[in-house]
This record gives sequence, structure tokens and C-alpha cells, in this order.
Amino acid sequence: MNLEFYLGALLYSSEMKKHIDYFFDANQSDKLKRRKELRIKVDKVHDTLYKYSHEKLNKFVEIKELAFIYEYFFQQSNNEPMEDNIKESMIEISRKCLTTLN
Repeated sequence: MNLEFYLGALLYSSEMKKHIDYFFDANQSDKLKRRKELRIKVDKVHDTLYKYSHEKLNKFVEIKELAFIYEYFFQQSNNEPMEDNIKESMIEISRKCLTTLN
């Protein structure tokens, strides 16, 4: 998959599902299958954000594009003041992302 797809899934999940056909080329017989596969991916991203569990988070950070996005924003917020427990959680997620990216 590509970075644009996952950014869209993070920011505009309902719009992504409406316009999912822009993210793949397929002949008519494969179009429905491919559309369904990509909508499932959008739903998984949305569920991870809004129906959190550790298992979903682990699957989230195993996707290179999502790990890259998280790591980018983590690095941008590195100097921001925040509670220690939140910072520790963010660092742990970052470690998992870096494992995926390496």
C-alpha cells in the first residue's frame, strides 16, 4: 500500500471508503474483491483509533506506512511538555514503529 492511502484512512475514513477505487487498478472481475480488501484496511485503521486495544495497536504499528506516520509525528512532538506516563507510552509505541521500519 502507499502512504497517501494510509493518511487518507487516518484522516478521512468515510471519504476513503467512498472513493477507494482511486487507489487501485483492476479489471472488472477483480474490482469488487479489491474494493472490499481496501475498505477492510480503512476500517481497521479507524477501529484502531476509535476502539482501542493493545492488539489493534500492535497490528497498526506493523504497517510500515502507519509506523512512518507515527514516528514522524512523534519526532515533531518530542520537545512538547506532557505527562510522564503519556510520554512513556509514546516512547514505547515509537520503539515498536522503529522495529517495523528497520
